[in-house]
Amino acid sequence: MKHIKNISVRILLAFIFSSACTAQIYTLTIDPSNGEIYSPDTKKNLLKSPDDGKTWSFVDLGIAKDEYSYLLHVAVYAPRSLICILQLKGDRARLLKSTDGAKSWENIEVPDSAVQINSVTIDPEVNNVVWLTGDDQVWRLDLVTDLVTDVKPAGLRFFEKYIITPQDPTIRWLSSDVEDAHSLIRGRLFKSTDSGNTWQLILDSTSNPIREIIIDPSDKDHVFITSRSLRETHDGGTTWIDRGVPDTLVHKFLGQLAIDWTNGIMYSETTSDSTFKSIDFGQSWKSMPIPKGWTNDIVLHTFQNCRVFVVQTDGLYESTDCGETFTKQQFKIIPTGLETLSASSLNIISIFPNPYWSKSGVDARLKLVALTGQQISIKVFDLLGRTVMDEVAMPSNQHETIVPLRLSSLSTGVYVVKVSSGIMTRTERFLVW
Repeated sequence: MKHIKNISVRILLAFIFSSACTAQIYTLTIDPSNGEIYSPDTKKNLLKSPDDGKTWSFVDLGIAKDEYSYLLHVAVYAPRSLICILQLKGDRARLLKSTDGAKSWENIEVPDSAVQINSVTIDPEVNNVVWLTGDDQVWRLDLVTDLVTDVKPAGLRFFEKYIITPQDPTIRWLSSDVEDAHSLIRGRLFKSTDSGNTWQLILDSTSNPIREIIIDPSDKDHVFITSRSLRETHDGGTTWIDRGVPDTLVHKFLGQLAIDWTNGIMYSETTSDSTFKSIDFGQSWKSMPIPKGWTNDIVLHTFQNCRVFVVQTDGLYESTDCGETFTKQQFKIIPTGLETLSASSLNIISIFPNPYWSKSGVDARLKLVALTGQQISIKVFDLLGRTVMDEVAMPSNQHETIVPLRLSSLSTGVYVVKVSSGIMTRTERFLVW
């Protein structure tokens, strides 16, 4: 079964439509605690804007670009705390997290089955927990302990969306894909009323994969999904109303969907490369004044009423009047040095041994890559954030440097080593026993 995911298709098309010398962004993520905006581009960069998109800077992810194909997702799970998912070469995913506004990143160990992550859902009830769907997994990820738990329903594969009802977290929705007898990819929708322990099939073999599941924040039984057309239920999925697509585009289908519940406005795009808005929840639509083009994302600003971002392959469009008028953002990149500095200029290769036995009588070894002659700071913290080691080193070999870590005085537990050099920072966890 050749299974092509929606997120991968959007990214692939963004790469195709971007020129060889011009990077294009393909999604936006806004930190609701401070309004900072994050966006990956087609040159495998992560960009950050502190001023609503007026200026941008490059974010150092701590991994060389030649190690991954593109950035899949960036999600904010707590104030100034992000999870970033990379698609590695060799068809595997890698997870990184930051708890300091993307200044430094830590690797999250995930099972080898992480072929591709299709969606990230922030748990509305439990802090620092996200839910990840993929080709062969539904994972609960605790971002404090980095514990990954597979909770996928038995007998199912190719999961797309995992949505938790904010008003009642015991109610959850899950979509997956299935291939029919004609080798066409269809969508299936499931619902759980016991926190995902058991699932009931709600919709079987929709005409296309289910791309969006959006729950009314004031009514847990009022749900919209997109699967070629827009569907709506008012009774928790027992019956559905097919709202179709804009009547001038009967042979097209809806893709991205965003709903402004405060103002009662829907925003969407279709396969005709057009964008639309509806003020009556999909009963009628009108075109928005944006040039036709492939739309990768539609994002509502977290706390600025009527502010809408539309991400297209030719740029970022912004509206401050609920989609009545749009202006095209002019990307102004503030130099940080990262555009010319390779991520491999500072990398932690390993801490050996890990776990480290404090009674062994030998030092642990920190192997890293660093610039020759550039001073690096090495600090070790316990999980309470207390500094237990603070040293400075001067690498003499740009390819690999081994620094001894004197850890014999440490108590049993988990620690974090933080290596800094100039504007670059790396972190890694290790265990002492």
